[in-house]
Amino acid sequence: MFSKSERFKGKASEVPPVGSYDVKWSDSGYGPLSFDRSKRFQLQGSDDVDSSFADDSVHKATPHKLPKTPKPRIVKGDRRNSASATEHPKIAEYEREIKRLVSERNDLSKQLMASKSEGAKLEGKVQMVMKDKSALQAQVASLQKENQNLSRCNSALQAKEATSGDAKTLLQTQLQQASQQLEAN
Repeated sequence: MFSKSERFKGKASEVPPVGSYDVKWSDSGYGPLSFDRSKRFQLQGSDDVDSSFADDSVHKATPHKLPKTPKPRIVKGDRRNSASATEHPKIAEYEREIKRLVSERNDLSKQLMASKSEGAKLEGKVQMVMKDKSALQAQVASLQKENQNLSRCNSALQAKEATSGDAKTLLQTQLQQASQQLEAN
């Protein structure tokens, strides 16, 4: 129906297929380096081998090595490497100054870390105090509201008592008048 796009078509491989390539080993030996091992072992075991032959086989079997050159060693405090003798006291003085400054810096960093940890502790305490303060303020506000409600209730009860007290005295006077009328009858 539809033809395949060019990118989906399989490309022919340039590698020969399996089994069609036959590796041919040379008779001289296997691998990139081959040595005549029989001559090498004869060299070690016998003393009657010609010296020119022995030298050739040894040079062929062992790679050429360059002689090692000693590396210059710089020892701490070695004063032979400096340019002049007048610089030695200056260098020693600079080293002492550097040590003093490094120790001073370490002391200051320790003090800074201690003050930071102390600041963190104080911040925690401040937050706890602020929480307590806000809780106490809320409690004071609720108590003030309760006090206002109680004072309203108290004034209402006093007003009620005042009206009931007037009614009571009125009733008592009426009762006394009624009892006097009964006695008069």
